[in-house]
Amino acid sequence: MRQVILSTLAHYEAERGVPLSAFEIYKYLHKQNLKNLVTESLSFLGLLKKLEELVEQRLLRERNGFYFLTSPKQNDHYQKRIAKDKTSVRKWRKAQRMISFMQVIPFIGSISVAGSLSMNNATEKSDIDLFITTKEGRVWTVRTLSMLLTQALGQRRHDKKISDKVCLNYYITENSFPEVQNLASANVFLRTVPILNKKTYERFYKKNISWIGEYFQRPTENFEIENLRKIKENVFFNFKRRSLEFLLKGKVGDSLEKYLANWQKKRIGKKIEGKKDITNLIFTDNILMFHYPNPRNEEVLKKYNSITKGLKT
Repeated sequence: MRQVILSTLAHYEAERGVPLSAFEIYKYLHKQNLKNLVTESLSFLGLLKKLEELVEQRLLRERNGFYFLTSPKQNDHYQKRIAKDKTSVRKWRKAQRMISFMQVIPFIGSISVAGSLSMNNATEKSDIDLFITTKEGRVWTVRTLSMLLTQALGQRRHDKKISDKVCLNYYITENSFPEVQNLASANVFLRTVPILNKKTYERFYKKNISWIGEYFQRPTENFEIENLRKIKENVFFNFKRRSLEFLLKGKVGDSLEKYLANWQKKRIGKKIEGKKDITNLIFTDNILMFHYPNPRNEEVLKKYNSITKGLKT
């Protein structure tokens, strides 16, 4: 269990150096230890006791309820975490406002917040990452309309306009599975906070639970704290969305989807022509994942492996 706790904290150290509270460690606790052996589950009280032991053994440090590795680089991470928590409060309000407007987009299944904001780890320069599930056969329609709406509102991330802007980098149809299934991608799913249509997202999540559960001890526990983030459905926007879905269903919607898919695939193809490191750039009729040119998941895993090699276990 000591190795599991160290492994969990090493993961979040790899991801921008985030110290965790005891509850966060409990929620995101890895299933395997550093030697890839499956570890028995631990109660929250048992975890607190183990954390105290690790602090006494100087394998961990603790400050005001936050735990982090004893690396010298971690000395100022507590203050940064507090500052990021405060910054995240403002960004959450903006994310909720934008998602409220996005209710009008037809064929959206759910909208969730991902990335640094989902962990309250946002800086002033951070954007707002959204994870969007869509109805089957309408992923390109949803992407086009969400881009147009956020662009019209002046809130879409593009070029050097990043801070506080909405980053539309992950769309997936409700019955699909991600092509990249590893510790980093499982962590994205586990941390994602559903804001619009929470029940729809939960159904999607449960379909992916088998591979997520290979990495985390509590992938199925429903922690209700994040329910405070969800937004109320807007009657007017819902009426508009349903009207658009009625107009764009059947052959009319199929033709539009096909046209938008061909148009966007050509545009994306031109942008990446001759580029390297595009393993995290996926654009199919079921999944759109635009993690390029900085494949964050791969960077996190490399740093995580480097940190765990130097841990005393």
